[in-house]
Amino acid sequence: MAVALLREPAHRFDYFNTLFGQLFPGAKIGLTVAEAYPDIATEALINRLDRVFETGETHHAVEVRMPNSPPEAPRYVTLAYQAYREEDNIVGVAAFMYEVTSEVLARQQREAQQVELQRIFEQAPVAIGIMRGPELVVELANAALSAIWGRPLGQTLGRPYFEAVPDTAGQGFEKLLAGVLATGEPLFITAAPVTLDRAHVDLPSQAYVDFVFQPLYTDGPTPTGLIAIGTEVTTQVLARQQVQALNAELTASNHQLTRTNSELDSFVYTASHDLKAPIANLEGLLAVLRQDLPAELAATQRVGRVLSLMDGAISRFQQTIGHLTDVARLSQDDDTPTEQVDLAALIENVRLDLAPELAETAAQLTVEVSACPPVQFAPPHLRSIVYNLLSNALRYRAPGRVPKVHLRATCASGQFVLAVQDNGLGLSTEQQSKLFRLFKRLHPHVQGSGVGLYAVKKVVENAGGTITVQSEAGVGSTFTVTLPLEPASAPGR
Repeated sequence: MAVALLREPAHRFDYFNTLFGQLFPGAKIGLTVAEAYPDIATEALINRLDRVFETGETHHAVEVRMPNSPPEAPRYVTLAYQAYREEDNIVGVAAFMYEVTSEVLARQQREAQQVELQRIFEQAPVAIGIMRGPELVVELANAALSAIWGRPLGQTLGRPYFEAVPDTAGQGFEKLLAGVLATGEPLFITAAPVTLDRAHVDLPSQAYVDFVFQPLYTDGPTPTGLIAIGTEVTTQVLARQQVQALNAELTASNHQLTRTNSELDSFVYTASHDLKAPIANLEGLLAVLRQDLPAELAATQRVGRVLSLMDGAISRFQQTIGHLTDVARLSQDDDTPTEQVDLAALIENVRLDLAPELAETAAQLTVEVSACPPVQFAPPHLRSIVYNLLSNALRYRAPGRVPKVHLRATCASGQFVLAVQDNGLGLSTEQQSKLFRLFKRLHPHVQGSGVGLYAVKKVVENAGGTITVQSEAGVGSTFTVTLPLEPASAPGR
């Protein structure tokens, strides 16, 4: 402890120990306080010493900042000024003090940490609260918890929970929270529905919350309260419920669409099959008619023209039925087995089939598939893809230009990519959007059925692949088919 004896009303130094001299450099026997410390001997300090000298009343001060310490490194002392007596007469003032800087700084740090913790507690994005005693009196609650309750903190703090938030009473929480106090086991609640009176704060009354109720211990093994930590998940739950409802609706729609497609496929297949016989009968009747017509009548221009129109109508009808049969077969052939297909050999067979068209058009066909190993696929389906793409490249050639067709295939990253590029008529952006529709013909002046590309697209998509086109009118087109190297395990895939 630092000690100093100050004599006379002038408070002159009569004694001071080493610690005092260290705390207050400048002290000297015989000097007054005002003389020794002209910068810190304030009027208030002198008046305080005068009062002790005159009245004999002791003055105490706790954690006083030392005026001679710098602002960036303050020091603190706790002190006492008491009367110094000789033969019952006051002859001076005895000053006793000890430094408490470390204690003050530690307390200030704790207080700052408490302020910071309080700030974090109040601003935490999760709801936090403390409830004490068997009645669960709300001791602490932050803004997030107050927002869930729909009540200001002033209406809840210091009150039993089910009195402060009566909306939650009768919803099963009383038994659950009592169980935590009784057993000491934490309670975890996920997306629990709770009805709250929150219309006055423009929040839905039906809320959903995730909460953990952790037992709180004071002294002893029995819980004395609860710590509640949680979040409101009403928005997420309602969104999930909406998604589930939409998924259920979409599933029902998909099932209905699947049934409709199946029924449509069956109808197309049945219709195409059942119409063959009547058309064959018409064709036979027309042949009989030709035989039975008198020669002079059959030779007339009018009859000959009618018979020719009937032949054309029957031929077109037969062609349409054939196309319908082909479309129906795409759905019926899903069980076609797959096998290892030598792509180069398959393309060569297609080239031989197209040899007349290649010769007639003087087309230049380039094939690059040597880098691709055999692929696992249904041979007739893969042949249909190659045949349709190559025949279209020849059929839709540009007038006055030698057709150049480049077929290439690559296998990488688990995919088989087949591309057919030509320098033919090409397609506008609007035409490309209609390209794969059934019976859609984009170049009416070229003979075609509008089934080939539709069939290719369906075969490719049934195999889990995609087909795309890049085209420019008057320049040419590139069709790209992408298929998985390891097809799905279902038959025909």
